[in-house]
Amino acid sequence: MLRDVTKEIRMDGRFQLAVESAGIGVWVWHLQTNTLQWDHRMRELYDVPQSLGESGHLYEFWRSRVHPDDIGFTEQKLQQLLANEGPYDPVFRIVRDDGSVRWILGSALVERDFKGQPLQMVGTNIDITEHVEATTRLAELKDNLEDQVALRTEELKLAVAEARRDRKSTRLNSSHGYISYAV
Repeated sequence: MLRDVTKEIRMDGRFQLAVESAGIGVWVWHLQTNTLQWDHRMRELYDVPQSLGESGHLYEFWRSRVHPDDIGFTEQKLQQLLANEGPYDPVFRIVRDDGSVRWILGSALVERDFKGQPLQMVGTNIDITEHVEATTRLAELKDNLEDQVALRTEELKLAVAEARRDRKSTRLNSSHGYISYAV
């Protein structure tokens, strides 16, 4: 029996175009052989050296790039996914060779055999650094604005209180026949 796969090939091409245009890195972890496959964008995100090539031994390399403060919960999320106890959806930092820190949104699913045993993980990484930095900057601006509003409100309260004291003082002085003039 022959099957026309033209539509599937066109859809795969469209999928690749969509993934590339969105800047999404795609990875596959073959659990039986403990090897990882990374597409071009993953290698770009993590600044994979040419010497590592297509070895498939990228797990330790990935681990070395994840920020030390983030590796624990990121690996825990992987283990939870493998045990079918939750999603893999961490936001974590990586540190590149040049010292720059990038924020990554990870996502993955496990493909299982008919007995429910994990065969492989298929996942994505998206660099969300610009989003995180913009969100952080907005929070800083909001805090700064709130501080300025609080300061101005306090200044206004003091000015109103002073104006009331001055008005009360002027009324008292005028009721006793005194008029004060500024010199």
